[in-house]
Formats: sequence, structure tokens, C-alpha cells
Amino acid sequence: IKAEVNGGLTYDSVFTQNTLTDRSLVSVNFASSNTSQYLRHRQGMLDHSWHFLNHSQDSTYSGWLESLSLDHRIEYLRQSYLFEDIPDDSRPRTLLQSNLTSDSTAFEKVMNSFGLSVKGKQGWKVSASVWSEAANFEGENFQTIQSNSGLSAKADLVLFNKFPIRSTLNYVLQGQRQGGLEFYAQTGFESKEFSFLPFVRIKNAFPGFMDYRYTSNYMAWNRQYAIVQTGEFGLAIKQDFIGSIDLKAHLVNNGIFYGSDSLPAQWNATEQYFSTTWRGRYRIRNYLLINTDFVWQAVSKNQPLFKVPEFYGRLTLSTRFSLFKGAINLQPGTVLTLFTPYEMRAYNPYTNLFHNQEEVNIGGFPLIDVFLNLQIRTARFYFKLEHLNSSFTGYNYWAAPGYPLPDFIFRAGINWRFFN
Repeated sequence: IKAEVNGGLTYDSVFTQNTLTDRSLVSVNFASSNTSQYLRHRQGMLDHSWHFLNHSQDSTYSGWLESLSLDHRIEYLRQSYLFEDIPDDSRPRTLLQSNLTSDSTAFEKVMNSFGLSVKGKQGWKVSASVWSEAANFEGENFQTIQSNSGLSAKADLVLFNKFPIRSTLNYVLQGQRQGGLEFYAQTGFESKEFSFLPFVRIKNAFPGFMDYRYTSNYMAWNRQYAIVQTGEFGLAIKQDFIGSIDLKAHLVNNGIFYGSDSLPAQWNATEQYFSTTWRGRYRIRNYLLINTDFVWQAVSKNQPLFKVPEFYGRLTLSTRFSLFKGAINLQPGTVLTLFTPYEMRAYNPYTNLFHNQEEVNIGGFPLIDVFLNLQIRTARFYFKLEHLNSSFTGYNYWAAPGYPLPDFIFRAGINWRFFN
């Protein structure tokens, strides 16, 4: 399930990636015990290379070429979503007027690529490949099949050990998505103490499968779109004292969004999104650890594409100390999370998608967690009190409109490696 993390900042899985802030984003509760949803994901990948030349382990070699290889990669992906429901007076009947429905959608893709990689003794690497992709998107009442092929290239080198140059290119040569293009380039100055790296990303791509055609017992649409044009410009600054600062400007023309009717539409105008992200990690006298993750955002007025809060922040305070001559290591701490109110997208379980709404604002509510990490030799124990403030700061907290965040939760875990 694609959900929006802590106020729509990024798309993420059902759980956030940070182990200190693991929490279910959307817990869908249904009034009927016969109503349920299922999410399944299967993925496999084989990535291997044949080296024609390989001097990476030869310390006596003095030439410029370190390795030359033929690369092959094949990927398989299948994602499916099943929604079962018995309509009643509180939920709409289906389009087919069936009393019992079982809607399902599935996306399946196989991608195959062959390429050539060249790596130099000075650390630079250049690769190019050709790829083909076969994809199938289907439900109980429709099916969409596509096949595409294209070219990819990648370059990565560092001049004088201080000036990196990184670039990628992906272009669709033929197929239903012919003309799709993505180009990324980054350069600047980089060292252990300081880095200054501007970048640019240009992308012309067709919308996703589900944006074009969808037919179920509840919803149906059939759309045609112009290609979506995206430009992103940014600057990444990193220094030991100030931490890392990312500045981004994001421009989208012909962007796709889902309106209040849960139907897709294309916004035939250029929308703008700007963000400043500050991430820092500080230690005070070896006792107090401070982690910051603050984001300030600005978007075009009266636009439907970007629905984000103006500010999002996560502050982590912790300390570390040892007991019994270092036999036990402890790390107690707390996490404070807050984002400003905004018109967060609502979730539609019939389609498993988020759509725009203008009825309620979500946010402005703090989330306080308390945790304790404990390490005894090779065993690590994890204890956490999530949403500790739920009982005394009111109950107006939501993961999405109509879906409340979980109340107070206690979590515990163990990670134990058995070796001498």
C-alpha cells in the first residue's frame, strides 16, 4: 500500500524505514466483519556479470583499465490488491449492483537488460545497457498489456579525488511509452569535511497503468493523457557541524492527480514545489545525542498536485552509557514528531489510492515516543512506547481523513547473533 508518511512528505511502505519511528500509517477498520483487504507482493531478481578483464586484485598491474564486463539483469515483480465487501446502508452499492463483491487488481512485470561496464584504475566507471520490459495490469473486468524497450547509460567519476561527476540516462526507444526520458546529473565538490553538490533531473514520462484505465465493481474510468514533464533542481550541502541541508525546486507540467470524486485527472499547467530539508546529528559532552529532521515546504497556490504541510519536524533526544564495565550498553531516548495542518489526501479502500479532499485539515498534533535500546554482548533488545501522549493531549489525531492514528502502543523486540 502506498501511503503518505507523517503528512504526505514522501511515498513509503506501510511502515516507515526508520526503526525509531516504526508505526502503521493507515490502519483500515471496516464496520462489517465480512469486509477485508489483502496486499501481496512477490519479487525476484538475478544480477550477474562476466568479466573479460579484471585487474581489481592485481597490485602489480599499472594500466588504466581495471575491469571490462558484460552484465545481465532480470527482474520479476507482481503486486496484487484484493478488496472484499458486503455493502450496507453506510457504504454505496457497487456499479454492478451486486450485494457481494470481490474486487482485485494485479500488476505484473518482467524486465531484462544486457549491458557493458568499464571501470578504470582511478575509480571511474561507465556502463551502458539495452533493456526490454513486459508488463500486465489487470482486474476482474479489464486487462492492459504493454511491452517497451530502451537504452540506459551511467557514468560515475571523481576528478582529483574532490570533484565528482555522476550522471544517468534512460530512454524508451519503442513501445507504448516510446519517447519516455529521464536524465540525471550531479557535480560539485566533495570531501570528508564538506560537500557542495548541485544536481538536475529532467523526466518526461507517461502516467502509471492505473491512471489510464480501471474498471471494478465500484469505480470505472478510461483516460488519455499528454506526457508528464518534470524538472527538478537541487543543491545538497553537508558539513560536520551544520549537518546536511537539501534545497529542491520541483516543476511539474501536465501532472496527474485524483480529485475529490476519486477519479484521475490531468492538470494542464506547471506547478511548483520548493523544499528545504535540514538533517543534523549532534553530541553534547558525550552524554546527549540530538538528531534533527526538519522540512520546510512551499507550493503553488490553488493547485491540486502537491498536498503537503508547510512544516514537518522530527526531533530525537537520547543518551548512551554503559554498566558493569561495558558489559551492558543502554540508550534511552524520546522522539517528538509534528507537522502543520493541511488538507491531506483521503484514502479510498475501494481503489487503494489517495485522493484530494477539501473538507478537513490533518496535522498540528504532536506525537511523542519513548524508547530504550539495550545491548548485552551480541544481543540487542528494543523497547518502545509509541504515542505516549495520546491519553492527555486529546484524541484529535489522524493518519488520514477518517482513519485515526493508533493509540498508545508498547513494542518490544530482540536481535541476537549467535557466534563466538
